Amino acid sequence: MLKKLGDAMGARPTIRLHSAIILIWIASAWSAFSQTRQVVLLYDERIDLPGLASLNAGFTRALTAGSAEHVEIYREEMDLSRFDSPAYRDLLRNELRTKYAAKKIDVVVAVMAPAFEFFLSYRDEIFPGIPIVFCPLDRTQLGGRSLPVDVTGVLVKREFAPTVDLVAHLHPDTERIVVVAGTSELDSRLLAQAREEFKPFEKRFAFTYLTNLPLPELLSRLSQLPPKTVVLYTTMFRDGAGQAYMPHDVAERISASANAPVYGFLDQYVGHGIVGGQVYGFARYGEQAAELVLKILSGRTPQQLPPIQPANSVTMFDARQLQRWKINEHRLPVGSTVLFREPTIWDRYHKWIIAGASILIAQALLIFGLLMNILRRRRAEGSLVESEARFQTMADAAPCLIWMSGPDKLCTFFNRAWLEFTGRTMEQERGNGWSQGVHHDDFDKCLQTYVDACDARQPFVMQYRLRRRDGEYRWLTDKGAPRFGKHGKFRGYIGACVDITDLLNKEEEVRKSREQISRLSRVNLLGETTASIAHELNQPLTGITSNASAAQRFIDRGNVDIAQLREILVDIGADGRRASDIIHHIRNTIKKGEPTREQINLNEIAVHVARMLQPDARLNSCELSTSLANDLSPIEGDPIEIQQVLINLVSNAFEAMHGIPPNQRKVEIVTEKNGEGTVRMSVRDYGAGISEEAHRRMFEQFFTTKEEGLGMGLAIVRSIIEAHGGKISAENINEGGARFYVVLPTTEK
Repeated sequence: MLKKLGDAMGARPTIRLHSAIILIWIASAWSAFSQTRQVVLLYDERIDLPGLASLNAGFTRALTAGSAEHVEIYREEMDLSRFDSPAYRDLLRNELRTKYAAKKIDVVVAVMAPAFEFFLSYRDEIFPGIPIVFCPLDRTQLGGRSLPVDVTGVLVKREFAPTVDLVAHLHPDTERIVVVAGTSELDSRLLAQAREEFKPFEKRFAFTYLTNLPLPELLSRLSQLPPKTVVLYTTMFRDGAGQAYMPHDVAERISASANAPVYGFLDQYVGHGIVGGQVYGFARYGEQAAELVLKILSGRTPQQLPPIQPANSVTMFDARQLQRWKINEHRLPVGSTVLFREPTIWDRYHKWIIAGASILIAQALLIFGLLMNILRRRRAEGSLVESEARFQTMADAAPCLIWMSGPDKLCTFFNRAWLEFTGRTMEQERGNGWSQGVHHDDFDKCLQTYVDACDARQPFVMQYRLRRRDGEYRWLTDKGAPRFGKHGKFRGYIGACVDITDLLNKEEEVRKSREQISRLSRVNLLGETTASIAHELNQPLTGITSNASAAQRFIDRGNVDIAQLREILVDIGADGRRASDIIHHIRNTIKKGEPTREQINLNEIAVHVARMLQPDARLNSCELSTSLANDLSPIEGDPIEIQQVLINLVSNAFEAMHGIPPNQRKVEIVTEKNGEGTVRMSVRDYGAGISEEAHRRMFEQFFTTKEEGLGMGLAIVRSIIEAHGGKISAENINEGGARFYVVLPTTEK
């Protein structure tokens, strides 16, 4: 009994020691819990957006893993892209001030520039004296201002040029780069940086910037890009119509619509349709911001931690897009990250493959496999019969005429619509029997098209007339496509025909209506230009009168010079032909049919007009000269109309210099190549120039600066030039006078 009591008393110090240890552990745990650190993250947008979600995950992971103390993280989402107004910001300020009034916040983290600007504006009211860490901000967003001593953060380093280098490496035949961006403040700022970085590449690539279009119109433009084009996408928070979007959603729609590969600069776009690029991601920026927060929580001040600008970009690609645009992964830069790569059959089933190979060695399973093959063959045969029955049903229900042929080019099947159309049986149509209904004028061409397509194993489309059961020949459009079996074996053709006779008849009616409308339009034009006939004929008639008067004076003086008289008669004949051409052209205007169109050499027109107007130039004491380009491409049009345009412009130039001393009167006709499939002809005078009002109204009908003018000359000139697909303009020359330009499209022979 005494021994047990002694043992019990000896055990009491041990119990006390264990109790003390437990109390110390509880106290330390309570102390650690009572020292919970509190951090507030303010996001400018919703954190369910891919970029912010990635940043939030990286920040949380790094902060919780690196802190020995318990850290409580509060997250606030301002959603400024959808709700941004002074009243809304005041509401946020009041809400945050009330919400955190009783909290002891250790660090505030501002995510993205709008959140950072909000903190700088209201920090003294919400979080006075609390250190601020920003991430990720562009250095340009800080401007030239100095940061407060208790502010530090992570600067983002965006680079656009490396992605262009990737495009040049992966697509060496690229000629054009289309840059797509939005119109928000961030969109415009990133685009400005990208433009600056793209300048060194402008000699190699033609850059096009699509930045101010509504998204539907932008997607339509991207679906029709020319070959050898690559699309670069920056961001689009707002399109040209002011509609707000999420950039990663826009990336997905752009990639789905564009007929060219799309590259980007942000890792969250990878997996949303872009091929890839030299991209940067938000997750790493969140981790680096958490590292700054941990240093502040450990006792260091923001003043001791200047802002950092790490290089977080990586070369990243989407394996699905690489396959879509046939880009070989072996050409990717060393160290590239390829996501969404489809695992190979071996990666997925290598264990099963090994097991299956072992099992197949066994004789019993080989027999089982043979039996299964027999069973599958029977099922396939049954499926084939069922499939043929389904095809027969669908073909007979189709509203078009369907046929099939074998590899020997002979037809084997016609659907019910075909047989009802021709009124013949399947046996009559099979083989080459169907060709008996083809119109004899179309037979050779139809048969040749079919045979050539079969020999080349290519699809074809042809039109021919086929006799209907009532004996009428109807126009059909026949589209045929080759059929291939297993292992690419050619099995013949399948085709479908549509009756287009009614459509062709309607098109013929429309053509006749257009011809009638065209004739009525020309009659209307004749009515509008009737007032100008006197103006047009006045020039050749005046020339005839002047030359006739000169000839009469020579005869009256009795000193007739046969050579001079012959020259005068030649001029009279030329002026008479000019008048005849004008009358002939006016008659052609109201004739039924298309306007005259032929190949025209502007140099020949210029030489002819210059020679024709030399007598007028002498009467006006003017020097008329030409300067003609070599190898000038021809234009297509009415030579009489183009000649009349040039005569009108040169005659106006003569009249513009009446107040100029005779020794200064010069008129120049110049032809030159203009690029972009056009040529340019100009007439320059050395007169007094064009007044401001005349320059504004010179091409209006019935506007004139001449006392006896009708005001129709230049109006008709513009009408003729525009009818030829060209443009006319005029300008004053600093050295004196004016120049009229005529630009016309060229045509190949």
